[in-house]
Amino acid sequence: MDDAILDLVDNCVDGAMRRARREQTPEGDRYKDMWCHLEIDEQRFRISDNCGGIPEQYFDGAFHLGRPSVDLDSDIPTIGVYGIGMKRAIFKIGRNGNVETRHPGFRRCVSYPPEWFTKNKWELDVSEIAHDDEPDGVQITVEDLLPDVADQFGKEAALNGLRSKLGQHFAYIMELGFGIKVNGIDVVPQSVLLKNAATGDIVPFAFAADVNNVQINVSVGVFRRLAKESDIQDETEVDGPRSLREERQAQKSGITVICNDRVVLVSDTTDLTGWGVGGVPKYHPQFRAIGGQISFKSDDASLLPISTTKRDLDTHTPLYNTARNEAMTGLKTFITLTNKWKRQEEKLNEQIDNAPVVDARSVVSTLVSRKEATNVRNLPGAKRFVPELPKPQGKSDSVWIRFERPQNEARRLGEELLEDSGAKPSEIGEAVWRDALRRYDSE
Repeated sequence: MDDAILDLVDNCVDGAMRRARREQTPEGDRYKDMWCHLEIDEQRFRISDNCGGIPEQYFDGAFHLGRPSVDLDSDIPTIGVYGIGMKRAIFKIGRNGNVETRHPGFRRCVSYPPEWFTKNKWELDVSEIAHDDEPDGVQITVEDLLPDVADQFGKEAALNGLRSKLGQHFAYIMELGFGIKVNGIDVVPQSVLLKNAATGDIVPFAFAADVNNVQINVSVGVFRRLAKESDIQDETEVDGPRSLREERQAQKSGITVICNDRVVLVSDTTDLTGWGVGGVPKYHPQFRAIGGQISFKSDDASLLPISTTKRDLDTHTPLYNTARNEAMTGLKTFITLTNKWKRQEEKLNEQIDNAPVVDARSVVSTLVSRKEATNVRNLPGAKRFVPELPKPQGKSDSVWIRFERPQNEARRLGEELLEDSGAKPSEIGEAVWRDALRRYDSE
């Protein structure tokens, strides 16, 4: 369901690009003051925008199952190729809908009445819309919701999950000015961030190339402190302590894939982005500080490695494999960093704390312009930057102490020593150790 709704929002973004093209808006301002609003409850679903509506030359194709006029968008960076998103979403949500489009000089309403879904009649009713004060744009309303859909739309947790996905998938569009609301609440963009020290050694890996009219850029780095062994132990517990549950609401580890400014895959830690492939180990909590992105951009959407839903990747193309191989090089670079700093993470974490965060995609051009960047074999014009990351001085003189005790004892000691019965096991262990040393020192 969320994917179906994301497809509808993506159509709004396409409308904003067409409007900007028609009005000759500069590229940097194409999304300024553009918006999409969703109203969702157990009775009705509605999505509306001010993105210019469906032009007359697009109208017939918009309501066919399939998109016969892909060439109409050959000069804007959309990701729509197949022309089934809007229809699929309506069918999935309910059994009574209408689509209103307001475009300068062309205003129409297309109806999907309940009987249309049950009769063997494919023609749709089209009527003109009289002049009104509604903005130029598209409004889709679906009622008679399917039972499971109505149940989902009635849960605030489901709506919060949708807001989170919208914030992830359209983060870059939103940062350029596009606004999204769900039931009146603004969606907050969630970009991929990496640590990048202006002076220092904490710098991401970066790659940039133009391959067959597709711009590719890749960056991999760290976005938070390295995990200590105690953190890894805490994270692998079944329930997990409170601090880790809260942490999961922020940026997650892994590689995010972006196509024409839309996020297609979020924080992936599988073989889709190179984990567990070609010498890269499978994801482990030890690597939880590592993040990054793969971005593809082209005015010809058919060249992008995406499938019919706009949320699935075609990972078998040479283009995608080129980008994934570069991401794997970046992963190896930072996995090596975590291995070298085992049991000395706290020393490096001070540098990580002091390094500012940057947008993972926008930093690529700066990094590949450095004199240390190198050319890439068999890819004319491509550049790769592999950072010289800090190395520890000497070996750690600390030891790792681990043992298991009943939860009720841990809660009791947490309350006694830290005034927090929900403290992490590692925090409780350190508190007990300090308390024991204090007692022996006092003797």
